[in-house]
Amino acid sequence: MRVLHLINRAQIRGAQQFAVRLAGQLESGDVQNAMCSLYTSPDQSESFEVGSLPMYKLEVNPTVLDRIFHVEPMVAIRLRRVLKDFNPDVIIGHGTDTLKYASVSKMMRRSVRTVYKNIGVASYWANTRSRVWFNRFWLRNIDCSVSVSEHGRRDFIEHYGYDEDRAAYIPNAVLTEGFDAAADPAVRARMRAELGVNDEDILVAMVGSLSHEKGQGTLIRAIAQLVNRGLPAKLILIGRGPERERLAEKAKLAGIATNVRFLGVRKDIPEVLSGMDIFALASQSEGMPGVLIEAGLSRIPSVAYDVGGVTEVLNDGSTGIVVPADNFEKLVEGLEELAKRPDWRAEMGNRARTWCEEAFDMTKVTNQYRQLFEQLLSGEPITEASPAALGPGN
Repeated sequence: MRVLHLINRAQIRGAQQFAVRLAGQLESGDVQNAMCSLYTSPDQSESFEVGSLPMYKLEVNPTVLDRIFHVEPMVAIRLRRVLKDFNPDVIIGHGTDTLKYASVSKMMRRSVRTVYKNIGVASYWANTRSRVWFNRFWLRNIDCSVSVSEHGRRDFIEHYGYDEDRAAYIPNAVLTEGFDAAADPAVRARMRAELGVNDEDILVAMVGSLSHEKGQGTLIRAIAQLVNRGLPAKLILIGRGPERERLAEKAKLAGIATNVRFLGVRKDIPEVLSGMDIFALASQSEGMPGVLIEAGLSRIPSVAYDVGGVTEVLNDGSTGIVVPADNFEKLVEGLEELAKRPDWRAEMGNRARTWCEEAFDMTKVTNQYRQLFEQLLSGEPITEASPAALGPGN
């Protein structure tokens, strides 16, 4: 079996990193994999590693033709060459623009099986009639969709009128390698020394693109509240994005510029998280946040808004605190409660580690994808499409 993984850009982002992990795990069996990035990365200094996997970089910058035809002709032309060279049996598009190019691939090669991985909540991102119409058009050539949360799966079916029998749910997963070593107290001490913080400081972390929907501005407001209440709280933001300068100005205006640290993109996430105390997520929309899984594996309790598939990762009161979406006061209360109760944080963190190891095992998830691909190629019904079959408890 030969599987081609489509990603938007060769960037260190959640969907792209999962695609590489999945391809690497599939390689350990009898599956040959290749990566294909569609567009030129805006940051050429960002090193995106794929190991020994073949990597096709189409390196296209979208033009006005993309806005007119809703597809970039040069991407399609170069993708056709990739199909001829790699000769895939299955093409899987990992999020957003990969949908239309997985669909275009099917138009160019009818024998290929196509899978679209829905990484978010369709009704949030496709919120115009034209966007819905075009996505429905592309979905005609998609043999199966895979949503990373059951919430996202239900929303996808309802929003697009997609065939439920072809809509699967396979959760996100994270490789556990590295998280054990990061739990070493010496690693934690080294990370906190790098950050120049004291033992009593409460470090609240968030990993993700610095973009409006991720809610880092809300977290800055929350940290300001904690500081005003006399708590030694600091916010550690890992990632980069268009909101970087605005967020820095927001922290300055709130009088907590020294309490907010921007670490940029880090490849040592397990080590960075080892130095943290609480993980926070104030996103407006999420599929199934892999960062919550990473926090759990790092034995860190989380406080998060109840959006998308958050409650499919976070068990309220057990592995963290889930608060109603956009309820800022409840978010601050949750952070304050965890900040004041270190023993409770430790208990929650240990339960989070156990839960995430069991529910989001990369080997288990890889086997689910392999089985799905085999069913598509054999022409069998996608029996694994039901959430009961593909849920994290299986």
